Amino acid sequence: MPTDKTIFTSSSETLRLSGLDDDINTSGRFNPMRPKLMKLRDEGRFDEMRTAGAAPDVVVGSVHAVTEDGRLLAASGSGSQLSLYSFSGPRVSGSSVPRRSFRTSRPPCGASKPTPTHEKTSDSVP
Repeated sequence: MPTDKTIFTSSSETLRLSGLDDDINTSGRFNPMRPKLMKLRDEGRFDEMRTAGAAPDVVVGSVHAVTEDGRLLAASGSGSQLSLYSFSGPRVSGSSVPRRSFRTSRPPCGASKPTPTHEKTSDSVP
């Protein structure tokens, strides 16, 4: 994790439980954006908050699936992190959390939804 780049931690139970969120935002070793954004929020400086949070150098968050062709699938309750995932940073770093491959068979004509099959794959994201 770079120490000289701005880092935004998305709201993620995975980051919270792993300790990454706390380490990035409170250890003093990194340049976290979240504490700065929360200070701006508390001061009522919402326009500055919006522009400051629009383009961090690094976004740390979690995704819900990695497709067989390497695409990431992220779902969000609020949608707040989706633009950051799409438009920030030139590369994606993976973790060593086991992942699952989801193959979806096409539903027959008139069926309401596809049927996923689950297979355990590699123990690290490429």
